[in-house]
Amino acid sequence: MRVLLAAQRFPPAIGGVDRHVQALAERLPDEGIESVVVTTDLRTPRPWARFSPAELPPPTRYPVFRHRPYFALPLPNDLGIVSPGMLRRLGTEPGALIHAHGFAQFPTWAGALAASLRRLPLVVTPHSDPGRPHWGRAGFDALVRWGTLAPARRVIAETEMERRFLVRIGVPADRLRVIPGGIDLSRCPPATPGDRPPTPRLRILFVGRVDFDQKGIDVLLEAAGRLARRTDLEWRIVGEIWVPRAELDDRCSRLSPSVRLTITGRRSETELDAEYRNADILVVPSRFEPFGLVLLEGMARGLPIIASRVGGMPELVGESGSALWVPPGDPGALAEAIERLADDPALRRRMGSAGRPRAAAFDWARRIPEVVSVYREALAES
Repeated sequence: MRVLLAAQRFPPAIGGVDRHVQALAERLPDEGIESVVVTTDLRTPRPWARFSPAELPPPTRYPVFRHRPYFALPLPNDLGIVSPGMLRRLGTEPGALIHAHGFAQFPTWAGALAASLRRLPLVVTPHSDPGRPHWGRAGFDALVRWGTLAPARRVIAETEMERRFLVRIGVPADRLRVIPGGIDLSRCPPATPGDRPPTPRLRILFVGRVDFDQKGIDVLLEAAGRLARRTDLEWRIVGEIWVPRAELDDRCSRLSPSVRLTITGRRSETELDAEYRNADILVVPSRFEPFGLVLLEGMARGLPIIASRVGGMPELVGESGSALWVPPGDPGALAEAIERLADDPALRRRMGSAGRPRAAAFDWARRIPEVVSVYREALAES
C-alpha cells in the first residue's frame, strides 16, 4: 500500500501537526506501507516565511514533495493559503489512499478533491477543536464538513473531546475513530537530578508557538508580572514567534526589571530537549488546544505541568496527577498555581514522577497499528 500524507507544513517546521505527520511518515514503512509526504515549504504563515533550500533536510527513506504556498485571502484558520502544486501532486502521484491533515486548511480541500477525482479512499485527521465561539463559527464548520469531512471514508479524532465536536458538526459517528497522537519515548528520556546545572532560580518553561491568541502568551506575561517580587523565578519562552516582534517587545518592556525573562525563538530538537531538561515547571496557558503534544513531551521528561483546562489536554493527563489545571485566560490563577509549585518541591517531584508512566500510553509504537487498521477499513469500502 502507498499512502499520500497531505499537510500544510512539515518539519523542519515544528508544530504539533507537523511532527504528527512526520511520525506517521517515519513509522508506516515498518508496517509495510510506503509513505509519501505532499506538503509546502512554508515555515510560518504569520509572519509569512518559507524555508530556504539550504534549511531543508536531505532526502529520507520516504519522499517529501514540497510545493510553493500562496497567500490568497485573509481567511480564518489559514484557509486563504493555497498551493496549486500540492493539488497537482495529489491528483497524479501514485497511491492507494490519501490521508489529509488539518481542519479547513488547503491540504484537506485538495485531498478531498483529488480523492474524488481519482476515486481513492480519503482519510482525514482534522486536529480540530471547538475553539472560541463566534457569530460565523456554525457556518464555517458546516462548510468544512461539506468540503473536507463528508467525502472522507474515515475521520480520525485525536481525543474524545474532538470526536464529540465532530459529531456535533455533522460527521457520521460510524466514520469516526479516536486515535490519539503519539510521542516517541526514546527521544524523550527522563531527566535526572544531575542533568540540570545548579541555579538559585526555578525555571518556568513555555514551549510552543508564540502568539497572543491560542497559546496565551499574554496570559503568561501577565502572570510573570504578578510574580515580579519572586526573584527566585526564571521564565523561558521557547518557540517560533508568530506575532510582530515590536508588539512582543513592547509587552515585555512593561514588565518589572526583576522579571528574568528569556524568549529564545525557534530551537532545534537537541536544543529543545535541553530546555526541557533544564526546566522545573512546564506551563501551557492555551485558550484552546486540540491535543497538546507539549504536555506529553513534558510528562515524558518528568516535569510537573500547569495547564489550562481546555480541549483535549485533560484527556492526555487523565487521572495521573501530573498537572495542575487553571481556567484559560486567567493570569491570576496561573500565577497562584506557579507559586504553589514553586513553594512545594515535594509536590513538584510527585507530579513529575507521575508523568512518564502516563506518557508511555501514547507511545507511537501503540498508535501506528491503529492508524493502519483505519486505512484498511477505508480501502475495504472502496
